[in-house]
Amino acid sequence: MEFILVCSVSVLSLLVSAVYLYRTTWGRRPLQQLPPAPPGWPVIGHLHLLSDMPHQAMAELAKTMRAPLLRLQLGTVRAVVISKPDVARAALTTNDAALASRPHLLGGHFLAFGSSDVTFAPAGPYHRTVRRVVVSELLSARRVATYQRIRVNEVRRLLGHLAKNASVPDAPPVDLSECVLNLANDVLFRVAFGRGFPHDKAAKLGEVFAVANDFFAGFTTADFFPELEPVDIFVAGSDTSFAALEWVMTELLRHPRILKKAQDEIRRVIGDKGSVEESDVGDLHYLRAIIKETFRLHPVIPLLVTRESVAPCTLGGYHIPAGTRVFINTFAMGRDPEIWDRPLDFSPERFENSNNGGGATADVVMDPDYKLLPFGGGRRGCPGYMFALATLQLSLASMLYHFDWALPSGMRADDVNLDEIFGLATRKKEPLFVVVRNSKEHEFKGGDTDVVV
Repeated sequence: MEFILVCSVSVLSLLVSAVYLYRTTWGRRPLQQLPPAPPGWPVIGHLHLLSDMPHQAMAELAKTMRAPLLRLQLGTVRAVVISKPDVARAALTTNDAALASRPHLLGGHFLAFGSSDVTFAPAGPYHRTVRRVVVSELLSARRVATYQRIRVNEVRRLLGHLAKNASVPDAPPVDLSECVLNLANDVLFRVAFGRGFPHDKAAKLGEVFAVANDFFAGFTTADFFPELEPVDIFVAGSDTSFAALEWVMTELLRHPRILKKAQDEIRRVIGDKGSVEESDVGDLHYLRAIIKETFRLHPVIPLLVTRESVAPCTLGGYHIPAGTRVFINTFAMGRDPEIWDRPLDFSPERFENSNNGGGATADVVMDPDYKLLPFGGGRRGCPGYMFALATLQLSLASMLYHFDWALPSGMRADDVNLDEIFGLATRKKEPLFVVVRNSKEHEFKGGDTDVVV
């Protein structure tokens, strides 16, 4: 009898908690239609449905429910997930002001100086001032152009390292993932601190950056139960936007035909000049199509940095209360068969042929139809996209110009592991090892520089 009584009280408590959470989060608006939601559990809501790959789980939920706009209850946090371009357009244009804020996230609080940086600061006069300063003084087209010498020097350092390996007969495969990460960190460290990345501390810093990447993603327990305080957290942040280069090379090595076509274009445009210059990139149309296709199939930020509504608004015909977190799932949009032909195929040609599901456009940053959003959009779009693209395009073109590439002996395209590590920037779970050989006609002559200054 006592057991039955205890169970009854427990069930009643859960039901009361569930009703309380619903009324305090989604509010008392019976006449205003909310987006559809899957069945949830008391207290935790839909957290149990997300797994360790939230962007993939959200995409599957939206597909199963046929919901371009999906409602989720994540602990005490109400949220919606956008999985269609038309809803994304409405969020980033018509409702941009209402959705321009950021929620209080654990990563932003501990790693971004109390959410005071340009990415995580809530909407308001402070954020407008910080963004204006960052864009005009650090990341404007004029300022990014002044970093050209740094980009060129660090790309040449990478090329020298690869050339040294390529010149050794029967050299072991190169860990290209490590090379790419070092390049990204070298460029960022030189711009930020005036000196190179301390490679002797790479392992330790790599651990720190990995933790930071997890926290910045905004999917920790404390992010959905704000009353839970974290203890003894010591992490630091690092920009990992150059994960795109790792994904590009992964797909090129899995598709030798596309790799050769890209190299043919680059070597035809550059000719015997001896090196790729940033001014050449505008003529590398197929290379830019490859980058766009990589952004589509492997978005570095599969869930754009979380927004929060500061005022009620309407999306897709549904009511969105103030204080709702908004996830824009670029992973789902990039693999939607209603948007793209053969969405799981890596096919850069789709961006050369408007009849192939992509549309011909030279804009790598943002598709006019909002099908491709590698750097977000609206007033919270990534202010550093020019900086990231400049290094990505120069390094990729230079690597393909000077070297010939292949997978390690005995490894087939299907053997390449495409599993991901979820974070603010989503990278490959396993490093990419490659065999690199000097091009006979376009061998890199610049030498190697191992000294970090």
